[in-house]
Amino acid sequence: MAHTAYQHGHHLRRPRRDQTGLCMTEVLVAVFIFAFGGIGAATMQILSAQANLEAHQRSQAVYHATDILERIRNNTGALADYDTPADGDWTILGDGSRGTQPTPDCESVACTATQQATYDLWEWERALDGHERTRADATPAGGLIHPTGCIRNHGNGQLEIAIAWHGRRETLNASVAPGCAATDRYGEDSQFRRVMRLRTHVQP
Repeated sequence: MAHTAYQHGHHLRRPRRDQTGLCMTEVLVAVFIFAFGGIGAATMQILSAQANLEAHQRSQAVYHATDILERIRNNTGALADYDTPADGDWTILGDGSRGTQPTPDCESVACTATQQATYDLWEWERALDGHERTRADATPAGGLIHPTGCIRNHGNGQLEIAIAWHGRRETLNASVAPGCAATDRYGEDSQFRRVMRLRTHVQP
């Protein structure tokens, strides 16, 4: 009986099979899972940053379109000086096309309606090009990416404003305000062109 108990106890004390840890296959699987997870997280961050930039650019375009519209509404006597309705084309601004600051400076002295329109267009282009914020070397730090601002006066107070800029991903925007464009600014066939267009009525 004692012998039987001893044998039984000895059997209970026998060590379990040795554990050799994770095998190489399990380690590789874990590494691949973590690697793909990291790539996925990085991709999501990149896409999120691009989406945020696109949203910011569009909100800037809306802001600038509203800005020039309010300037025109405050100076309706010179509506044809912002864009003449006779030619049916856009008045196109951007990339410093308006040159140096016109005189007189309508911020400090009273201007005629025509002078105010000239000054408004110059100042609007400066805002589009990002000169509202500048770096230490005076280069623009704000604004849209390669912006083009366009105004078209259809007559009888019918006004159209469009703003184009360079997006980060390809899109099909050629059918939106196709006349509001600048050569070679938005890639071949303008596949990176973004456009915000506003149509409104201004009482002359």
